[in-house]
Amino acid sequence: MTLSIALSFLHPSGNPRSIPSTNADLLSGAQIPPEVKSILAGKCIDCHSNQTHWPLYSRLFPASWLLEREVMQGRAELNFSCWSEYGSEKQLTLLSEVGVRARAGSMPPARYLLLHPGNKLSAAESMIIYTWTKTEQRRLRSPAEETK
Repeated sequence: MTLSIALSFLHPSGNPRSIPSTNADLLSGAQIPPEVKSILAGKCIDCHSNQTHWPLYSRLFPASWLLEREVMQGRAELNFSCWSEYGSEKQLTLLSEVGVRARAGSMPPARYLLLHPGNKLSAAESMIIYTWTKTEQRRLRSPAEETK
């Protein structure tokens, strides 16, 4: 038990908790309908933003190591808190990936859903996200946006 407690304070992959949690707008600069923002905020931000909600069990080894690694990987792939820092080409690529994964039902991953079954996207939510990604891609590619 003592070893487990001691290991809970180690962060072999780095410490994602060291990133300050902010209330900055998710997807700053994107045109995002409230319905889409609500879905993303409710089901995606724990792994894909700096607004992670850390459950109590995430403080204990081995869950702490597993969850911290998952969050760091999720943020490295896509961090909604840093959206405005991505260039337009990167945003287009990320929107494409989000749309494909939402439509295919591959996000969130099955291993995450084992502990968070309520975060599974419904078919309707998946289509809402997919449709929004296509709309946002068209907006980013529009000639009016290129002249700004």
